[in-house]
Amino acid sequence: MSTRKRTIGRSKSADYFMLPLQQQDVTESSQRPPSSNNARNFLFRSNSLRQKLSLNNSNHSSTPYRRKTPHEDIMIVKNPAFVLFGMASLLFSVWSITTLLRHPYVPSPELNHHHQPQVVYRAVEERRVKERPKRLGQEKKPTTPATTKKMPPPPQNSIPQRNNADETTNDKNPFLCPVAESAEFHLHQPIVLLTQAHSGAETLLQIMAQDPHLLVLSDLFADDRQQVPLLVRLIDQLKQNCQIGDPDVWYTPQQDTFGQDIHALFAQLMTESSGRDLYLELMRKFQNRFLRPWQWLAFIRRIPSVHSHFVFLLQREEWKHFHMPLEAFLLELQEHDSAFVVIYRQHLLQSYAAHQRVLLEEHSTDWPAESKMVVEQEPMERYVGQTKEYFGKIRYFLQTKAPKQSLLLEYHRDLASASELLSTWSKLQSLLQLPATQQHLQLPDFVKDAPLPDQILNWNQLRDDWGYKETWSDDLFGIESVPDAPVDIPVNDTTITESPVTNDMESQRFICPTTEENSHRPIFVFGTPRTGSNLLFNFLAMLGIVWPDADMLNLVELLSPQASDSLKLFALSQIIDHLKDKCQMGDRAMKYFPKYQEFRAPEDMFVSLMTEHSGTELFQKLQDQFQKRHDDPMALIRFLQGIPSPKQSYFALKVFPEHLGDSIEPFIAQIPRDAVVIVLWRRNLLEAYVSLQIALSTNHWMNVEVTAENAIQVDKTAFENYVASTTYFYHQIKTAFAKNNVTYTAFEYQTDLSEESRQQETIRHLQHLLQHRPDSKVTNDVMQGLWTTKQATLPLNEQVVNWNNVVEWGYNRPLDEWENLFPGHLA
Repeated sequence: MSTRKRTIGRSKSADYFMLPLQQQDVTESSQRPPSSNNARNFLFRSNSLRQKLSLNNSNHSSTPYRRKTPHEDIMIVKNPAFVLFGMASLLFSVWSITTLLRHPYVPSPELNHHHQPQVVYRAVEERRVKERPKRLGQEKKPTTPATTKKMPPPPQNSIPQRNNADETTNDKNPFLCPVAESAEFHLHQPIVLLTQAHSGAETLLQIMAQDPHLLVLSDLFADDRQQVPLLVRLIDQLKQNCQIGDPDVWYTPQQDTFGQDIHALFAQLMTESSGRDLYLELMRKFQNRFLRPWQWLAFIRRIPSVHSHFVFLLQREEWKHFHMPLEAFLLELQEHDSAFVVIYRQHLLQSYAAHQRVLLEEHSTDWPAESKMVVEQEPMERYVGQTKEYFGKIRYFLQTKAPKQSLLLEYHRDLASASELLSTWSKLQSLLQLPATQQHLQLPDFVKDAPLPDQILNWNQLRDDWGYKETWSDDLFGIESVPDAPVDIPVNDTTITESPVTNDMESQRFICPTTEENSHRPIFVFGTPRTGSNLLFNFLAMLGIVWPDADMLNLVELLSPQASDSLKLFALSQIIDHLKDKCQMGDRAMKYFPKYQEFRAPEDMFVSLMTEHSGTELFQKLQDQFQKRHDDPMALIRFLQGIPSPKQSYFALKVFPEHLGDSIEPFIAQIPRDAVVIVLWRRNLLEAYVSLQIALSTNHWMNVEVTAENAIQVDKTAFENYVASTTYFYHQIKTAFAKNNVTYTAFEYQTDLSEESRQQETIRHLQHLLQHRPDSKVTNDVMQGLWTTKQATLPLNEQVVNWNNVVEWGYNRPLDEWENLFPGHLA
């Protein structure tokens, strides 16, 4: 992407992030600094020029060029051996070219990167598939010997298997493997049941499992111990319909053999002679299902099958394992043409009592079923609050994004009796466009819940002291509820009128009168230095450029007490310009960002701001919140949230250990529910420590290549203290996230940021987090516009002076031997 093309149509957010880098990158990338007029263009060009120069230099041999003498040329010509060798080479070249034209080269699948595998078909194989008259891939049921069930072997002219599983569909073959055109296979449509435990979903699944058009995979995102039954079904689908693996070995009959040991299942799978690449893709997608759930769904969707839909549950209790916001995952489900079935229970106290009873039975084998339980107020109220929040997000998504592809079901109203269940099944068949039939349906047993006073030992306390009743009148989807009257909520000495909503979601609060509907969403990037934070903010800045319907304010280190005045002015200038523009106050023609470097300190900028003819009161409030940000950082966050916007807008901040000191846990407890929370970490702490020490010694933090002259000496005590403090920080925030029910996404430097292919996947993940539909063009544009490069290109042992001591201390261990603070990442 050319420099000119990158600078055309750039939003203000691009300039916001680039200019602070200009002072570092321009001076560090060239010995001759550019003129001030061309500084911005040089910033973009510096990395590409450096790469071109290195490529040009690498093309020259280190050995000086020496001309042959005329005598040497004559001797070569006169030697008959050279003449014969030249003629033989010419004939071999002609034969090779002719053969290549007749038989085109098809690259081996093993050469493809596993993140972006390619589908390759030979023309001969395509013709062979089309010419087969017999339909292949038809699903066959295994014969039933007494102990083991075997499937008949595939025909000799079976379809050539595909080695790699691509994540993007192919127009000719959207499946994971080649199939005959006459085969009646389907690309599954996902049917997701959004529910919580003990809400009646299992009752509906028993009916859905009886329909031949539905493949019920209820535990798609359950814990590992519940996954063997699901995996053996998927493996047998792959083996049968893709004609791979040992035709005499089927895994569904061996389900009890593996029990709950997934590792044993995959270990046996890897012993098969064919289909290894597809099995590896299955294993990778499964192990990363919580980190990248869309890849797991896309893989299952493309397994050839006679079923046209696959059904799975997404329970609230399972969602805590995911590494992305619920809204982002729902958007991805919509991209897969999913249908949404919401199953909830209006009587939350009954579902909580059923949930507690199951937990007691699991943890106490001698607990009698007739016994009553004691209900504690705090866990019960937390359960109710989390359930309301979960279904509130679903409700908002369905109302705004997918109103036609959803069905709302309430347990008592739609699933508690045979007549209600049959009526619900008819509605579901209509939604999914399934053949309407109810013949030969086997209805499940219906068990009526015992009255709550018969289940709860301290029921009188719940009723008299806590105000709970046997009947529950709060409908989570507003079908029967009546909205409360508006109330006044004081926020930062400003009274804002707000109407509470039944889903307990925070409504938008604005700091000035406006007709806009969007507020600024915070993005908090938790981490430590040298974990890729500058690169991540580079991604965010470029996303703000390529998305025309979004604003991105990169405030970077606004919360840091050690931040320089230049960084403070850089962040404040963005806030002020947005405040003036969105709230229509002050001199809007007077822009502070282009001239923020003219001020020496933030106080000088505020003095200039107070001279404007309007908006002084709001500017004064901004100054107060900025000056108190270390004592009450959330007050400043709430102020920034209140800036209105006509489009989706974000502001991003780093949250490092030194930024908040001992206030990290209270800070996490106040994180707004609509915030995007990202954790950056680096598993190899030795690499992080060495990189940090080199940056501190050189005072260069980006876009400067590390050389052997920058090597540092590792002090054992200092390094061990660094490891202890860094590990403590990440354990501290993990505990606080879990305690306060904060959803976060973790990016590890080596597995998510270090290489170009991994960066592309991280950019796609960011699109999910920011609730934009993932777009390959957007990803490519972001990659083309990056101006942050990797500094350490030398091996680690060349960056450490006393490397022998490091080896002796045992710190040169590989990546997988360092503590995995955030499981779910694969190398």
